[in-house]
Amino acid sequence: MAQEKSQLRRRFREERAERFAAMLTGGEGNTPNFMHLLEVPDIREATYVTSYLSVSNEPSTTNLNLALIAAGKTLLLPRVVHPNLEWVVWIGDSAMLRECRGLREPIGEAIAELSIIDAVIVPALQVDEQGYRMGQGGGYYDRSLPKMSGWKVGIIYAEELSTTSLPREAHDVALDAVATPTEVFRFR
Repeated sequence: MAQEKSQLRRRFREERAERFAAMLTGGEGNTPNFMHLLEVPDIREATYVTSYLSVSNEPSTTNLNLALIAAGKTLLLPRVVHPNLEWVVWIGDSAMLRECRGLREPIGEAIAELSIIDAVIVPALQVDEQGYRMGQGGGYYDRSLPKMSGWKVGIIYAEELSTTSLPREAHDVALDAVATPTEVFRFR
């Protein structure tokens, strides 16, 4: 299964890179901003929301993260403490970020209690119609998601919603929903 997942990740990354390049050369400019997530009751009613800082050709979370803060949410961003993620409050100040292993990570004290998290915004390369995601392969979210009881939503481009089941293992946690640039699809 590991080899199958590795091959799929490579293919999904190549497809995303092609789509992203076409988006930029097609005059679309920046990637979609996913602001419609703010209208979803699970986000609108949340107090503590986790997100992430998108990199490269991932769907951008920049405007969404700032809008969550502006809406009064306590935004938590991940920091890698191998082999896990820990979550740090971020108030939108870029001076409170550091570069580590090619990723921007928040500076500050991590929260200890994950049960306070109401909504979890998750990166993905693909999500299938049962809510199972394929990530980048580090397993960080695979280890974190089971510890979080909040509503879980992946962010992908529309073409990355798979109509065929993705390979999954016993530790994989299904998302509650996935957001594309224009819609939110609920699985449960």
